[in-house]
Amino acid sequence: MKKYLIIFAALFLVCTTAAAAEILIEPASGSYVVGDVVEMEVNLSSPDQPVNAVSFVVSYPTDSLKFLSLDKNTELVSFWIETDRNHSDGSITLEGLLIDQGFQGQKENLAKARFQVLKDGKANIFLSEGAVHAYDGLGTNVLNFSSDSVLTFVGSKSDGGQNIITDIVTEEEPTPALPLWALATIIVLGILLLLVLIGLIRSKKKSMQFESESDKEMFKIFMKQLKNKQK
Repeated sequence: MKKYLIIFAALFLVCTTAAAAEILIEPASGSYVVGDVVEMEVNLSSPDQPVNAVSFVVSYPTDSLKFLSLDKNTELVSFWIETDRNHSDGSITLEGLLIDQGFQGQKENLAKARFQVLKDGKANIFLSEGAVHAYDGLGTNVLNFSSDSVLTFVGSKSDGGQNIITDIVTEEEPTPALPLWALATIIVLGILLLLVLIGLIRSKKKSMQFESESDKEMFKIFMKQLKNKQK
């Protein structure tokens, strides 16, 4: 009986480990000078099980780092559900749905954030919240590990180097392309409007025509008498 319990426990541990997913903040460490622009990556690993949804909150110290921009991976994550654009509290919040069949594999980039170093010292960039949901029909959270990043900043550049950026580079959303059906509808409506205008012009020209030469002569006499009265 004890032998079977050991085997069952080993299988349980193997299955649990196989279902593990990780969210990694990279680089894990580094040294920068005040004024430098630092690019941080948020990467996903799930080598043993497909996952199809992810959510996380990355926190950073606002006294040491100034948020500049955020690039989301729209190839891996087909639909971003939520993006927190207010970074005054020192957090970046993202939630997204992954590709249709889910993602399974080693380190894949989810997003890249750019910061500028404001002062010397150390800064800890870490995952304050996170979840990775398995593609199992239940949405099981399989996130069991996340890594932080500790950066070291030293005094300003001696050569004057790079100045502190004062304007925040806001994230730009791509302009959605006009659907083909909408473009076709606009073209058809334009053609119909043109035909209506042509018909109105033709009908107006016809109404101006005289039915006979006598009508034409009478119109000329009327106009001549009208001009004489005006004189």
